[in-house]
Amino acid sequence: MNNLRIVQLQKNKITSVNKWLIILLLIPAFAIPQESDHFEKKNSILKKSVPNTKSTELGIFGGASYYNGDLNPASQFNPALTNWALGIVLRRNLNSRWSLRLNGMYGTVNGDDALSSSVAQQSRGISFQSKIYEFSGQAEFNFFPYCVANDIIYFSPYLFLGVGAFRYNPTTALNSGGQELATLNSEGVTYSKVSAVLPIGFGIKAKFSNRFLFGIEWSQRKTWTDYIDDVSTTYASSGRQRGNSKVNDYYSFAGATLTIRLGSKLNSCWHPNNN
Repeated sequence: MNNLRIVQLQKNKITSVNKWLIILLLIPAFAIPQESDHFEKKNSILKKSVPNTKSTELGIFGGASYYNGDLNPASQFNPALTNWALGIVLRRNLNSRWSLRLNGMYGTVNGDDALSSSVAQQSRGISFQSKIYEFSGQAEFNFFPYCVANDIIYFSPYLFLGVGAFRYNPTTALNSGGQELATLNSEGVTYSKVSAVLPIGFGIKAKFSNRFLFGIEWSQRKTWTDYIDDVSTTYASSGRQRGNSKVNDYYSFAGATLTIRLGSKLNSCWHPNNN
């Protein structure tokens, strides 16, 4: 009976993942709605301008990281399962709508059956923690015509999608010196500790000045591994159900970015003399 409950929890995880992906994919369909008179006036000026918006930004990311998987099927931002995360951001703004970005991210994820409300999970009694090292490239789409030198529109919501790779290594959740769970070989499986990752998320960016820019964002990282938590199939010794191998684990980052525009030349977003 406990095994069936564990499998049902993983089905709930599928529903949660699909829900967020559907919401993110539908956003562009409504991303450029009928604009207010306020923005119509501003856009009338922008349409007369010559876009010259290429610029480069370098900065940092600070926020939180957490995981969803066999030990945490659906909970988001659980304080006991949310940890600090840091990163480095390099962004190349191609025009007022599109940007390319490179990320180097570091975070910690953890899970603990003892924190679950499910009796089945509590009786399983597994816990873990893992450091996450990620490198990825992403494309960003701005909903508004936004650039560093724009004196008309100072902010824009944005979506991003990318691809990358990350390294993980689940250990016992005692401390940073915990035992590597892969060495226990609980499921009789040898797995790679490096996997591909697909970041997808959204945020809002704004500028303090023509030099400093600020953003807040949330993203979910789809992975191609079910062993971030060292739990996937059955115990090698008894064949008893341990996890659900039909759904891979994933993790998320949420936080803020602070970037600085590089270079001394400031390209203009619009030219009022160009009528």
